[in-house]
Amino acid sequence: MVLFIMAMGAFLYAMHRQDAQQTRDTLIRDVELARQTLRVRLQTTQDRVVQLARDVGQEVVDDTGFLDRARAAMDAAPEVHQVGLMDRERYSRWGVTRRGRPEADLHRADERIEDAESYWAFVTARDSARAVFSRPFVGPASDIY
Repeated sequence: MVLFIMAMGAFLYAMHRQDAQQTRDTLIRDVELARQTLRVRLQTTQDRVVQLARDVGQEVVDDTGFLDRARAAMDAAPEVHQVGLMDRERYSRWGVTRRGRPEADLHRADERIEDAESYWAFVTARDSARAVFSRPFVGPASDIY
């Protein structure tokens, strides 16, 4: 009888360990899938913005073309709230803010960027010659953009 109870206990323990391992493996697989999906989404968004920047640099698009393509990029990526073009002196040349958002433009045209987050993004983009996603901004009502 004691041998039977010990065998059943070992069997239940093994079943519990196997279930815990399967749960852990499933969680790891789901996290990896989410990470890969997010990486592909951010890369796609970055590629769109980089192509837009190249076209602006090569003067392939004008003001209207920039605005239309920037809006299309934001419509495809709801996490992007504003796309802007800054000159070498950190003045905003063009900017497009997501439609239907109550916040004011983060950077209006002909305004020099001075806030720390925008300055960090500008310097990083300039030095690396790549598109940069800035960290979130905190709005006047403590809203995060």
